Amino acid sequence: MMAALGLMLPGVVWLGAAGTRRTRKKLVLVMLVALGISILLTGCAGGGNSFAAAPKTVTSSTPLGTYDITVSATSGSIVHAMKVRLTVQ
Repeated sequence: MMAALGLMLPGVVWLGAAGTRRTRKKLVLVMLVALGISILLTGCAGGGNSFAAAPKTVTSSTPLGTYDITVSATSGSIVHAMKVRLTVQ
């Protein structure tokens, strides 16, 4: 939020120096757009969690081991297939 206020400070100074009413309206519009963009960007910053989540225990229904899988893709009349080895640990 401080960044938004810092961006508006030059606009306030220029607003006082603006001579005509039309120029002032343009400057006010520019300041409002800059404030809005700054608020949106601050909202997208995230921040993350301040605490560590407890480790989750994962139960898998797939038995441990190595599996051979065939992956195939079709586009029009073209068909491709590839064998892939999957290791479940």
